[in-house]
Amino acid sequence: MKLNLLFIFILSAVFSQSKVHNVTEEKEKLLILPADKGKGRKSIESTVTGLVSSEAINLNRFEILDRNNLEKTLNEQKLQMSGIIRDDEVVNYGEISSADEALVVSILSFGQRGVPPKKERSDKDDDEKGFWERVGTELAVGVIRSMFSHNDPKEKYPHNIQTSLQAEVRKIDIETGESTHSFKLYGEYTGGTRAVSLGKVLNQIRSQISAKLRKMFLLKSEILERDGNRLTMLLGSELGVKKGSIFEIMKPDVHKIIQDREFILPGKSAGLVRVANSGDDVSEGTIIRQYRGIEEGYSLIEKPQYFGGWVISGMYNESVSEKRLDIGYEFFPFSRFSFTAGGALGVVTDSRNDKDFKGSLMVGMNFRFIHTRFISLGASLNLPLSLIFRQDDQPENVHKFQFTPTLGLNTEFLVSKTKDVVLGLHYVFIDKSDRWVYTEGKGAEAINLHGVWSDRVEPSVNPAGLYFSVGIRIINF
Repeated sequence: MKLNLLFIFILSAVFSQSKVHNVTEEKEKLLILPADKGKGRKSIESTVTGLVSSEAINLNRFEILDRNNLEKTLNEQKLQMSGIIRDDEVVNYGEISSADEALVVSILSFGQRGVPPKKERSDKDDDEKGFWERVGTELAVGVIRSMFSHNDPKEKYPHNIQTSLQAEVRKIDIETGESTHSFKLYGEYTGGTRAVSLGKVLNQIRSQISAKLRKMFLLKSEILERDGNRLTMLLGSELGVKKGSIFEIMKPDVHKIIQDREFILPGKSAGLVRVANSGDDVSEGTIIRQYRGIEEGYSLIEKPQYFGGWVISGMYNESVSEKRLDIGYEFFPFSRFSFTAGGALGVVTDSRNDKDFKGSLMVGMNFRFIHTRFISLGASLNLPLSLIFRQDDQPENVHKFQFTPTLGLNTEFLVSKTKDVVLGLHYVFIDKSDRWVYTEGKGAEAINLHGVWSDRVEPSVNPAGLYFSVGIRIINF
């Protein structure tokens, strides 16, 4: 008994576990400033800084301290700020405003110039705004519009302005004064007046800001309860957790002590969970992918990326002895609905029993009526457009187009963190084919002529029966 207790004590001393990440407990106080305060409120730098602040507010995970907050605090202490801001000044301003971290926005390049239009654009096209433009961008465009209220009389193309903008956002740790992370923003648009063209560019960078801020400040949670494939997790809408958000499930770190030195082995990924319902402080989620054991207390880290995966499969049909290799990319592979786009290469046997080369481009849609963390079963609709090659009896190299919409049943088996085995059964329900043709002549004088056949009967490629496929899907995370 004493030996057993001693053995357990040694194991607990040599190996111990801790949470892989600290849980996000409250909103982070974030100071957001332009790099050069001397350019005024109407400068492009201040405008981009305003967009960064607006998108940070929309994420609902920060307490934003911007120029207005800071100037109010400085005025109370009879201080002021102007000119280019150094990192040590950012730290000082952050300490004064009680910020945790700071974002400094700087413009790397910005330019606007008229260019010759490629085609005529109507005034209506110049003034149209997409329905997705947000209020924050509209306000920013209003400020810029006031800057360009009159046309430059020297501008030759005032209604076809090319605008380009590059900016950088740096994160500075207020405690250490060090730059810990940065990201760049890019935008370019040609068309419309100066204000319209700039508005389009601001919309481009606005969408980049939201995604990159989420990656820079990841939410960290913890599993409170588990019931099968359902989880209750810490954090809710008060800190920006939304329905549909995906979190990676992480096992705890392993601490190993060897000769009085401590080594930390990072915890391994165990699966993915999608938020189904978000309360104020807790959320419920569904495990959509599991490749290791999952327990209460495991950590959760936000995964703001867009998931996708390459699907590589071999397909065979007995009726026309068709063998081909399909390669495609699947968008939203963890959702009920997903979409694919790709191509295929292979050989097919025609009615003359000859082997013809076949190349295809295809798009498709999948619907999973059974979707678990280990396996899924669903239906698919694929729309391949194929080009088939062979020689006629002259001989000339001839080709034909073939359109074969296909229905299928698919099942996917999880085999590892990033890989699934995919099995499919498919049926061609429409076969639309052109005649065999070859091209004679060059350039504008080129014409298509029908292939010549000694028996005056064109060989046909008529897919029938079922196609069988087996392949692998590789998820990009």
